[in-house]
Amino acid sequence: MASPHVTGTAALCIANGPCPTGDPQGTMDQLRADTATQPATYGFIGDPNLGAANYYGYLVSAGGY
Repeated sequence: MASPHVTGTAALCIANGPCPTGDPQGTMDQLRADTATQPATYGFIGDPNLGAANYYGYLVSAGGY
């Protein structure tokens, strides 16, 4: 289920937010930067921000779009 959620978030970012159109790398960079600014309590068990041993990456954050 991660792919549809990330795709939808990218579409929202392109349509309504700061993501550059026509630049996939720029869109990925913007999504990662926006997600990395979330507080340390944002995430799930295994998220690097929560200090667990496993690394699954950041959760995508669609709240700002």
